[in-house]
Amino acid sequence: MTVREATSQAGRDVSFRGWLAQRRDHGGVMFLDIADSSGSVQVVVEAETSNGLYETAEAISHESCVEVNGRVVAGRAGNNEIVANDIRCISSARKPVLPYPRSKFDVFDEKHADHVLRNYHLYMRNPQLIAIMRFRSELMRIVRDWFYENDFIEFNAPILTPATLYEEDTALNIEVHGENIFLTQCAGFYLEAAAQALDRVFNMGPSFRGETSRSKRHMIEYWHIKAEMLHGSRNDIIDLVEAIVAHIVEQCQIGCADLIRAVGRGFCADGARIPYPRISYADAVDHLNRVKCQTNFGEGIGADAEGVLEDLLGGPYWIVGIPRSVEPFPYVIDPDDRRVTMVADLITSNRCGELLGVAEKISDPDMLCERMMEKGKWESPSYEFVKDVHQAGCAPHIAFGMGLERLIRWLLNLPHVRYATAFPRLVRRSIYP
Repeated sequence: MTVREATSQAGRDVSFRGWLAQRRDHGGVMFLDIADSSGSVQVVVEAETSNGLYETAEAISHESCVEVNGRVVAGRAGNNEIVANDIRCISSARKPVLPYPRSKFDVFDEKHADHVLRNYHLYMRNPQLIAIMRFRSELMRIVRDWFYENDFIEFNAPILTPATLYEEDTALNIEVHGENIFLTQCAGFYLEAAAQALDRVFNMGPSFRGETSRSKRHMIEYWHIKAEMLHGSRNDIIDLVEAIVAHIVEQCQIGCADLIRAVGRGFCADGARIPYPRISYADAVDHLNRVKCQTNFGEGIGADAEGVLEDLLGGPYWIVGIPRSVEPFPYVIDPDDRRVTMVADLITSNRCGELLGVAEKISDPDMLCERMMEKGKWESPSYEFVKDVHQAGCAPHIAFGMGLERLIRWLLNLPHVRYATAFPRLVRRSIYP
C-alpha cells in the first residue's frame, strides 16, 4: 500500500511502508513525515499510549525505510493523518546526506547545485525531483500517443554511427573493433531512410554532443523527439509542430496538475496559443542591428538576441530561413534566396531559447552533392549510405527535432535543463554518478 492509498482509507486501520522524511518532537507528541513516491503523510506518535513506540520512533534515523501500522484520522489542517500503533524500521539509513533529500529545502537553489549533482543517486528521492521524473514519463506517453494517433510508426535508430550530422569535433567518439565511430548526434540519417519505407516515422532517444557551452540549455547527453514524413513543405511541418506542442500543453494541464503543483514553479501554457508568429532570419538580423544588438548575416542568433526578438514578437515564435552557413548539409536550399535553407527554428518564451527545428530535407542528389561538398563531407566513405538513400528514388521529406529536456524546462519553468533529466551529463563535469 502506498502513502496515497493509505491516506484515502479514512477511519480504517492501515499498514504501509515509506521513508522518514522529517521528525518533530513536541514533548509527549511526535510527528513523523513518512514519504514515498506517491506523497507524504503525517504520522502521530503519542508517548502516553505508545508502550515504547515513542522511544522507537525517536531512535529511527532520517531517510530510514519504515513500516507503519495505524488508524487514518482527520488532521487539524484538513488532511488525513495516521495515528500509529506500531512502527518498525525496515532498513536504517546509516550514511546521512544533508540536507536530507526528502526534507523541505529548495532543490533548485544554486547553492545546492554541486552537492545535489554529486549525490544525485540520493537526491532523486527529493519530492520535487520525483515530480519532475513522473512528469517526464507522462509527457513521453502523451507525445508517443499523439504520434500513434496521427499514423506515425515508432522507429528505433542506432546509437552508434559512422557519420555525424555536425562537425566531428563536436561529436563523442569511441573505438569499436579498431574502428573510430561516434555516439549519435541526431537520428535523422536513419529516420529519412526509414521514412522512404514507412512514410511517417518518429523516434525518441538519446543524442550526444561534445558541447563546450555551459548555458542553461546545453548538456552532453540529452533526448531528442524526432519525426520525418514524406511529401510536405516547411509550412506543413510548422503546422504539425504547432499542433503537437499545443496538444502537449493541453494534456499536461489536464493530466499532470498534481505533478506541476509538486514541482512548485508553475506551468507555462504559452505553447497553446497557435499559430506562433514568424519572422525571417533576414528581418530578424535587420531588427537586431537596428536596436544595437549586433548580429551579422550568416551567424547564429544568440541567447541575448533571442530575448530581444521575444520582446518584439512575444513567444513562442519562429525564425524562418536559417543560413546555409550555420545549418548542416541535409536541408533544402531556399530557391528564392540561396543564402538560406528551408529551415525554421522555434524559440520559446520566458527566455528559454530554442526548443526545436523543422526543415524540408534534400531529396535531389545534385543538391545533396553541393551541400556535402560545401561542408567537406562528400569524399568521406562514412556517408555512402546517405548518398545511397538519395540515389534510390528518394521522395521529398520533411522533419523536426525537439529537445525533450528543453521542453520540460520550458513547461515547468525550471532554471536549468539539468533538472529535467536524471543523472544529467554536463559540460566540463565528471561523469559521476
